Amino acid sequence: MSRLTFAAVAVCIAIATGPVSAADDGFPAFWKAFAAAMSAGDEKAAAELVAFPLEYGEKTLDRAGFATAWKGLFTAKNRKCLAKEKPLMDKDGDGKISYMAFCNGIIFIFEKVDGAWKFRETHPDD
Repeated sequence: MSRLTFAAVAVCIAIATGPVSAADDGFPAFWKAFAAAMSAGDEKAAAELVAFPLEYGEKTLDRAGFATAWKGLFTAKNRKCLAKEKPLMDKDGDGKISYMAFCNGIIFIFEKVDGAWKFRETHPDD
């Protein structure tokens, strides 16, 4: 789904389901920490903000294997984009909220895991 199409769908969903206050869900504080880790190129800080196990390609990575994703997914180009990106909120039919950031043809998806916001997965931005 293209970024423009996804944004249009997200707006329609937000209108249909009513307003959700981003300030109330804790995501802004998470995003500040995540963007700072991306900006600084801080692999250790970034790993703290990831939900494990992490599906990466055909591999399932645990915390010890995060370096593989860091090198392949969190490239300097993607980190620079993520440090500046403004994620869009999405609310599914069950009311579950997630956020998505679009960088270099990749959708980075963030969800609450055990009550804390985490980087969860990616999808191609087609």
